[in-house]
Amino acid sequence: MASALLCHAEKMPPAVLAKYTREILDYYSETVLTDELLRNCAEEDKYGKINKDFVEHADLIYENLCQVGDGDSAITDFIKTWRKWFIQDMKPRHMPEGWSIDSNIRNTE
Repeated sequence: MASALLCHAEKMPPAVLAKYTREILDYYSETVLTDELLRNCAEEDKYGKINKDFVEHADLIYENLCQVGDGDSAITDFIKTWRKWFIQDMKPRHMPEGWSIDSNIRNTE
C-alpha cells in the first residue's frame, strides 16, 4: 500500500487513497501520513523471517513426480500433459518449427 501511495497516489480513486492511508496510519499508530513514514513502510519487510522449510513450487512438483512410480516416466507424462493443455486451451498461433506435444523432453545435445 505504501509503495502504491508513493508511486500512484495522484491517480488513485479517493476511496482507495483514504483506505490505504487509514490502514497505514492505524498499523503504525500514527495520525499524520508523511513521506518519511511511507518510505519506511515501503522498505520494511513485514514478514522478516526466513522460512527454512520453504520449497520452491517447481522443486515441490519435481519431488512429488519423482515419488510416483518411475520418476522419469512420471515427469515425461506430466510435461506432455501440460503441453497438450497448453495447445488445447491457449491455442497459440506461433510455435517454433518442429515443436510438438511429443517432442523430446530431455536435451540430447
